[in-house]
Amino acid sequence: MLYGFAYDDFILVYTAEFIKRKNHEFIVKNLVSLKKTIPSIKVIFCGRGKLLEEIKALAKNLEVDDVICFAGYRKDVNVLCGISDICVAPSFQEGLPLGVVEALSCGLPCVASRIRGQSDVIEEGKNGFLFELDDSSTFQEKIKLLHDDKNLADKIRTNNIEKSKQYSVEIAVKDTAKIYEEILNKN
Repeated sequence: MLYGFAYDDFILVYTAEFIKRKNHEFIVKNLVSLKKTIPSIKVIFCGRGKLLEEIKALAKNLEVDDVICFAGYRKDVNVLCGISDICVAPSFQEGLPLGVVEALSCGLPCVASRIRGQSDVIEEGKNGFLFELDDSSTFQEKIKLLHDDKNLADKIRTNNIEKSKQYSVEIAVKDTAKIYEEILNKN
């Protein structure tokens, strides 16, 4: 057991502030079905925010609170990603989805909403899967696929560690310096 999870638990992790655009409600509602098809499923929600108590109440009403860990604000997200099987991200809106990028760097396959930012980071079938907003069927199907196909999940893990390198601080600084050079050279 690590952090109270059993070795055979199938863990989804979502790192996001509890606000409307992060769409935690979508995950909680889908857990009703997922809990039946994947009895070992667990979810770690990392973050805090104004909707936290509302999401906790929804989980209790839908009787899925027993499979959700509300972990609060964390400085050990990398460790939680390390014990997880999938990163989920059903956001309505993102810029650069840092939670997804952090999960990629830990090798996690991602199942994310097809929105700007996330669709820039996730390559369908290569490092995760995308679903249309509020498409519960595809969301659940992709989670089940990654649960059932360990070879696919392992292949995606390898791809993600490589993919995440393009978001390193070193590359970001280098790219930013290049932009400044281009601007300065125009004058």
